Amino acid sequence: MNTIDYMAALKAAMNISSDYALAKRLGVAQQTTSRWSQGKGTIDDSLAPVIADVLKLNTAKVLADLHAEREKNDALRAVWLTISAQFAKAACIIAASAALNITLAPRAEASNFCPDNINSRTRKRMLTS
Repeated sequence: MNTIDYMAALKAAMNISSDYALAKRLGVAQQTTSRWSQGKGTIDDSLAPVIADVLKLNTAKVLADLHAEREKNDALRAVWLTISAQFAKAACIIAASAALNITLAPRAEASNFCPDNINSRTRKRMLTS
């Protein structure tokens, strides 16, 4: 995910629609969120824990995404994206395991945490085995 994706996800999770409202909730200037929405900047690392908490993601995954977005060197960007994907897969496995062991949580909920790049057969196997 990139800054624009995170902004959209945060707005949806917080049930807000404007950059101004998002800025107030994050404690940043409205101009900052406007720059982010125009693709002219990236979210500061200090907000990664807040984003992770709101979106129920691993903070390290959010940080890896932000670093990948900022990285100018293609090889290093690929490293950051690999790290991000590994954290996403780990979160998917943990969520699937938790859903299987907790009878109150339906198994389908675990699929919400799985990254899109995991094919459906792997996802189904993780959620049903």
